[in-house]
Amino acid sequence: METCATSSSVICSPTTVDGPKCQVALRFFRLVYQLKDVETTGHSFTAQISNVTDPLDLALLQHVASNLDRFLLFREQAPSIQRICSTGGPFDPIHLRTRSGFFSTLVFHVVTYSTSYLFTFLTLIKDLNGWNASVAYAKSTIPDAAYRKAYFCDACVYGSGTSRSIDIVPDLWQAADLFWPQLTSMPKMSFTDFWQWLAKKKYDKHSDLARKGKKIFPQFGPLISYLLTVDYAYAGLVSPPSMAELANIVKHINASGVHGLQLLGLLDMASGSTLSNDSIQKAFEDFYHFLDSSLTLEEKMDTGFDIFVVEHLLCKITRLQSHVFG
Repeated sequence: METCATSSSVICSPTTVDGPKCQVALRFFRLVYQLKDVETTGHSFTAQISNVTDPLDLALLQHVASNLDRFLLFREQAPSIQRICSTGGPFDPIHLRTRSGFFSTLVFHVVTYSTSYLFTFLTLIKDLNGWNASVAYAKSTIPDAAYRKAYFCDACVYGSGTSRSIDIVPDLWQAADLFWPQLTSMPKMSFTDFWQWLAKKKYDKHSDLARKGKKIFPQFGPLISYLLTVDYAYAGLVSPPSMAELANIVKHINASGVHGLQLLGLLDMASGSTLSNDSIQKAFEDFYHFLDSSLTLEEKMDTGFDIFVVEHLLCKITRLQSHVFG
């Protein structure tokens, strides 16, 4: 997909942040950089990792390689993202502005992300009948699919368990069927508007009683809404965010992005909800500019370095903090 929100799309003052924890994060980035082009089976890399002699470094790389969707620092190179963005999928220009394309991206993010189903069946789902037919075929021909719910939907893939399951797919189809023209026929939405639309929009008072007041996009909370908004920013349907916009969203998600900045010593160890947007924005800018000035041009080009990569790195620093900081 087309890269946007690169270092040239935001204007911030340079920083001299160069603390020891930021240096550890830079070393972490460069260590995991060795996995950027690995061949995978599903979401894992199982081949032997060569040219790494330090046992702690090797243990870290093996841990990351065990589930690249969960631990890889480079968002666009994670196996599930690579799979959904492949030719013929919903982000293919032929399908990007279609109802089927929108439906497929909704299902991907809250149902099939990082599942065996995703890596086995076509990523473009034409409609609800197409989804039902593929599920029925999987259950009748693949032993695992017949009895293991996680074949289609891993409820814990983003962390703690949720109520996500294939049972919400009809609601996702209803949402795609009704609202895909708003995504594709209007002028390009701002990043924040699209994020809020996914996370907050509900059926209005004119909807039927069964839907009135319900969320239009079930299971799209602040985090998953952000992930799909990033996808559409890369694809060119949504405007890339300013640094201030991204800082505001990171604050509202109030999870690994904020905690990553705290672990690096760039942000006070306070509840994310009590921190100001300005303090989060400054900490994020500082870390962004530290990396931008430290990484080589090749490293930045190979990893698609931009503000989304930095936010993703902060999340992985949080998730892997015991490995990163020892």
